[in-house]
Amino acid sequence: MNSLRSFSLSLLAIFALMLPACGGGGGGGETGGVTPPGADLPAIVAIAPAPGSTDAEPDTLIEFRFGVDLDTTLTPVQAISVRDTNGTAIAGANSYDAARRALVFSPVNDLLRDTQYRVTLAAGITDTDGNTRPNPFQYLFTTAPGTADAPEPHENEVEDSQLRGFAVNNTGEGASLVSVAFPNRTDIVIRTYTTAGGFGPAIDVDSFVGDVTTNREASVAVGGNGKGIAAWRVDGPNGPDVFAVTFDAVAGTVGATHTLDSSTDASDNPEVVMSNNGEGVVIWRQRPTGGDRKIRAATYDPVNGWGSTVGLEPSAGEVVSAKVGISRFGGQAMVAWALQNGSDFISRARPLVNGSWGSIRSLQSVPNGQSIPQKVLVKSDGESMVILAYANTPTPTYRGVRTIRYRPPGLSNPGWQTLAQPTGNAGENFKVDAALVNGLGVVLVYANDDPNGAVLEARYYTTANGWGNAITVTTLSPSDFANNWVRVVSRSDRYTLIDWTYDNGTATQRRAALLLNGNLQWRDR
Repeated sequence: MNSLRSFSLSLLAIFALMLPACGGGGGGGETGGVTPPGADLPAIVAIAPAPGSTDAEPDTLIEFRFGVDLDTTLTPVQAISVRDTNGTAIAGANSYDAARRALVFSPVNDLLRDTQYRVTLAAGITDTDGNTRPNPFQYLFTTAPGTADAPEPHENEVEDSQLRGFAVNNTGEGASLVSVAFPNRTDIVIRTYTTAGGFGPAIDVDSFVGDVTTNREASVAVGGNGKGIAAWRVDGPNGPDVFAVTFDAVAGTVGATHTLDSSTDASDNPEVVMSNNGEGVVIWRQRPTGGDRKIRAATYDPVNGWGSTVGLEPSAGEVVSAKVGISRFGGQAMVAWALQNGSDFISRARPLVNGSWGSIRSLQSVPNGQSIPQKVLVKSDGESMVILAYANTPTPTYRGVRTIRYRPPGLSNPGWQTLAQPTGNAGENFKVDAALVNGLGVVLVYANDDPNGAVLEARYYTTANGWGNAITVTTLSPSDFANNWVRVVSRSDRYTLIDWTYDNGTATQRRAALLLNGNLQWRDR
């Protein structure tokens, strides 16, 4: 496996290492033969390599064949695991061949010659009649001796591995989503993480025929209890499709893959948000054959599971951008998008209140210009804020930020309200980001690039006081922020971290600043 072994110690390689399979354990007998018929159901009818065999080739696949169809929604995702005699887990991917009724483990690299391996079939293998194997099953086999030749590529050689998304909550639980390219397919692999236990085993949640470079769109979110959702887009036989899984970072488990959109319409750009109590929303775009892209959404709650898919935009026009936010404790969410109809842009939004979608609200219309949602934030009390960046012409001579809030029924002054504009003339190169402050306020960071110089500023918002005064974070030359970005993170009402890049004329630089109680504490120049 020359390609995997030649990975450099880059970020790409680090996440390529997220592939070790977990070990089997506990219970069940170790044998040199097949489980006696009738001992456990569903019964195993064939095993390869055979238990006790000593002539397995290094590129072998490990297979368990059954006499009945398996229920893959109940069977463990990582049904087969393999370890060498030192107890080291062998990296690989699990799959189910429905036509052959076979569970298959595909090692990432060739096995070593003249080496003994222990195979574990996990408990919980379930057939479509509801029979479940109560015990794990183990056996040993040995690879054939001989001189190791230069390995030839085969269908399970990793050609590429790329991080597609990751998320961590406030208490340290998280997950990463990685795509792994083989010669004839691409697998989607998820790996959970906790501060106490570190990374869990890699779990293969999807396998499809397609080029890894064309399947980059993915999103992950983790709630406060370690429960999370991952969603991704793949190029299926009918065009791009969107799938999702739920996972538990604390338990290290992943649910069955859920199809969000697998029609003849092209779907892309999934985005996931999740509350601390396990409620989630996934949005994505869908282009009907010969039509304009629209925005669709699906909800998830830990009691009832996945809700039905909802089309959020019925009007004519192309959805070119969409953002979603959810409240910390669930019950409230907001989706905002930009609808382009000819040369006109309209920013629109739709709230989700206690599981029901509200009416569409048009937020801003810019004829012959642009109005694009940059961020959607939902405070703990359910108040939402949609942050728009707009320009008055296709080649901007004026840009600005518009902030619009929504207060759901039950709060004082419910409904929509356009807030005072927090920025002036933003010039050509405008960057903006925002974050919640302790769940109750908002901090907005934006870069104004005009002929007088580029100024990175921050402003705080509360419901009671509106937008505060601008805080100057840094001042640079007029073109410093061109084609770069700014982002902000706030974990309490005291600390706000701002991160940005700029071009000093010879190279792109990255800097950060800390605000403490609204005052600039330090700035790394």
